[in-house]
Amino acid sequence: MTIQKVMAEVESISPNAIDEGLKISWLNQMEETIYKEVICTHEGYEEIHPKQITMESDYEQELIAEDPYSKLYVFYLLSKIDFINHEWDSYNNTAEMFNQAYKEYKAYYNRNHMPVQKVKR
Repeated sequence: MTIQKVMAEVESISPNAIDEGLKISWLNQMEETIYKEVICTHEGYEEIHPKQITMESDYEQELIAEDPYSKLYVFYLLSKIDFINHEWDSYNNTAEMFNQAYKEYKAYYNRNHMPVQKVKR
């Protein structure tokens, strides 16, 4: 999913007044988390690099987590927005949807990529 699609879907689900720069910062945090927790623990991680998204970035860039797992970005931003807005019931729901989507992505990645082999001598 592209940055643009994530931002548009979040806005269509939950129109908000949160600064776009803050949402971009949250996307960067998620990209870095996926990279460190999922990608770097598997062979071939050297070929993948997390995006450093800025307000000047090409919003047509694809994010690390591919479809259909890319919905985790939408749920992540929605949960952050709900938290900032003190919408606790909604936050609990969107946070749970994010956690489930992230869990599914990690399981998919683990099934389809060889873990890094650490050999002690």
